[in-house]
Amino acid sequence: IPEVPKDNKDNNPVMNYEKFPEFSKVKKNTVLRGCAKLALTFDSKFDQLVDTLSAKKLSFEEIVSALEQSMAPLYTAYHQAEILTQTNFKDFPRPNYDRIDSQIQRSLNEIHFQEEFYNALVRIKKKDYDKLSDYHKRLLDIYIYEAKMIGMHKLDNKKKDYTYIMECYQKIERNQEEFQRKVMTHKSLFFLDLGGQADWKYLKELPAEIIQEIARDKSAVDRGPWRVTLKKPIVEAFLEICPNRTHRFKVWNGWHIIGTHFSTDIRLHTFEIPGQITEARRDIAQKVGFEHFTDLCMERRMAGNLKTVLTMLDRYREHFLPMAKKEVADLQQFAASMGLKEPIKQWDIPYYRRLHCDKLYSMQKVDRMQYFTYDVVLRSLFSLCEKMFGIKFEQVDPSTVDVWHQDVTAYNLLNEDGSYVARLYIDPFARPTKRIVDTTYICRERCDLLAMSPISVITLNVLKTERQGVPNLMSFREVLALFSEMGNSLQQLLTEVPLVELAGQRNIERDAIYVVSNVMKMMALQPHVIRDISTHHLTGEPLSDIQIDKLLKCQAYMKGLDMCTELYKSAFDIENHLAHDNYWKDIQIDLYKLFMPIELHPEDWVWCSDPTLWMSEAYVAAYYMNIWSEMLAANIMEEFTDAGFQNEKQLTKVGRRFRSTYLAQGGGVSAKSVFQQFTGRNPSLESLVKRYPMEE
Repeated sequence: IPEVPKDNKDNNPVMNYEKFPEFSKVKKNTVLRGCAKLALTFDSKFDQLVDTLSAKKLSFEEIVSALEQSMAPLYTAYHQAEILTQTNFKDFPRPNYDRIDSQIQRSLNEIHFQEEFYNALVRIKKKDYDKLSDYHKRLLDIYIYEAKMIGMHKLDNKKKDYTYIMECYQKIERNQEEFQRKVMTHKSLFFLDLGGQADWKYLKELPAEIIQEIARDKSAVDRGPWRVTLKKPIVEAFLEICPNRTHRFKVWNGWHIIGTHFSTDIRLHTFEIPGQITEARRDIAQKVGFEHFTDLCMERRMAGNLKTVLTMLDRYREHFLPMAKKEVADLQQFAASMGLKEPIKQWDIPYYRRLHCDKLYSMQKVDRMQYFTYDVVLRSLFSLCEKMFGIKFEQVDPSTVDVWHQDVTAYNLLNEDGSYVARLYIDPFARPTKRIVDTTYICRERCDLLAMSPISVITLNVLKTERQGVPNLMSFREVLALFSEMGNSLQQLLTEVPLVELAGQRNIERDAIYVVSNVMKMMALQPHVIRDISTHHLTGEPLSDIQIDKLLKCQAYMKGLDMCTELYKSAFDIENHLAHDNYWKDIQIDLYKLFMPIELHPEDWVWCSDPTLWMSEAYVAAYYMNIWSEMLAANIMEEFTDAGFQNEKQLTKVGRRFRSTYLAQGGGVSAKSVFQQFTGRNPSLESLVKRYPMEE
């Protein structure tokens, strides 16, 4: 029996949910012990709850309160562990977090496996459902759905089915572990070494965080040598800037043949694993009463059913594929003018796309000119949010706030009357020990029972200037990332849902999770917003109308191809989780022909290494969520456009309505309901079509 840690909220800062986090006091072992203690406490409290349920009937409100007492502190410590791991993997190594993640997920998942607990939920659903609040109804439905996913409703009369379902989940877990192990091993074997000033000529165009990552000598990144590896951000950035076609193919090919028969080591082959995972998922779905796994997942999607998703894919293929074909034809012509004598291939597109965009819209002059200063962009973003949503951002005195790095700033989020709402931390700059991804983390969910207010964290990878008198400058891509992540953060911070399991973004339907981030990104593409955030750091001049127009055209450049890529991946996901035995590679070949304007290379076996559909349950039968969320955001933006961006009174009115629905309700109501509350109608596929019309 493992020893129970003696840690408590007085001697271990990650366990103290009542105060703001004391990040600098958290060490590798304290976060490990604190999370372990809280997980064990949750296990013990849940066992006590189950014992109580076997002796007497409790109301759902009593059940939820009992759970939240130990669940909310556990979540808070869990989130801090993730934030520290992602922002400082030197002091908080990933294996440490993996141990924490494994134990906590085991504890949290246990509530869905307890028969006594499930029976209590079913009893309440049958007898007391109408008496529950709307939030409690939603949470009860979610709990019952999660139990249904593992076949708890089969325990009474079909225990063999339940046992088989458990075996299927174990099979999936074993295959996922094998898949991840083989892919990580195979990726670690690949590298492309570069050196000399000829290589530096183009490598210096890489983002600063990528240069830092590939430089062998971290103290002199401009001298070389440099090593290109198969980390996704490195691969994507390298394919954009590398003029050497042989090198481009080597990196692209290295990424696409992982786990395949093109590898000489049979021990690293993964191409049979996806089929084993999808087969187990299909068996689970059929045992719990669905034809296939897609139908099972659609129970908790805003789209609601497969037909709706397929209708969307077909409509957007009809619109965007002709656009993509023209875009690729134009790119082929441009590449030929640059000396490419062969048909353009998959590994050529990122490189020539960047050059062509620059030629058409002078992107290097607009995007890389010194117009987007981090402080100005952030200040303008805060101002926009304050006007639209009736809030205030107030920077916390650095001497009074505990952070994990000196670059981190903290802001209190206030209502217009000055009352406190939540806290936001922003970690804006790239560091060698920080994950190369712009993202948002929840640090503490709202929980009224324990008087917990929300805390959110935004992390970016902006290059921090080392030159005196020069501000920290951003590319427009980084500006869009900041606006997008602010959308995620606002949904976490402005939640009015009192329950930890529904607050913020928790338990929002997967296909609606990115709606607010897409809305904020679309806000950043409004000409008047660009004018407000663009200030040349030397002259103080904003971008001209002509420059803004070019910038916007560049953002929509090759949108047809981008959309077709998302449509293809979404269709591939859906098709792999239907009730048939088709081999995934055959599905890939067929759907690539249907959705993509270029030929599939014979060595494109990327699904042997892409973990999206096989490792992450969040994307299963939900890859379409990127398109669906963008479509919903396009519908929502029509409400703001109709109000008029220059009409401050009307814009504020729509903004407050957006706050009271999307930002306030989060996972507390269904995604369909919150959309209808805001717009007064059902979503239209045509809103996204109108946003990206086919050029004549």
